[in-house]
Amino acid sequence: MSLPNYEKKETQDFQKECHAKAKDDTDEVFGTSKSRAAMACIRRYSCSNPGDTIAFLFLVLGIVVATFNPLLGDLLIGMIAGFYFTEELIRSLRQVKAYVQKEGLMRSLIPIGVILGVFIGIPALCIAAIIVAGVKYIFIPEAK
Repeated sequence: MSLPNYEKKETQDFQKECHAKAKDDTDEVFGTSKSRAAMACIRRYSCSNPGDTIAFLFLVLGIVVATFNPLLGDLLIGMIAGFYFTEELIRSLRQVKAYVQKEGLMRSLIPIGVILGVFIGIPALCIAAIIVAGVKYIFIPEAK
């Protein structure tokens, strides 16, 4: 499936603008103009999507911190997961009863056991995800 012409033009204009800005960039830290172009595009995306950028930085920070302090790292990762997957978590919780009725109790024990195993293995991640998803569900109307 191809994009309509106006979307292709906007995409091409965005790419040209990113590359033009990178050429004007005098910062020699990044070396080649190709890497400067990539950095310019990353900067532009960061400015136009600050929420995603902050979430990505917290996710990377959580992964790095998890290598030294698993509890704190898992909390950070769980907060980001809960924020981004609120709708999926709530939809899954609402469909548990229907899933058990459809699949039967014995077939349902395996996914329930896996979920419990993940919760026991990394409780901080699970608790943080559930708390953030709940807070988002309560305070942000479009999450419902």
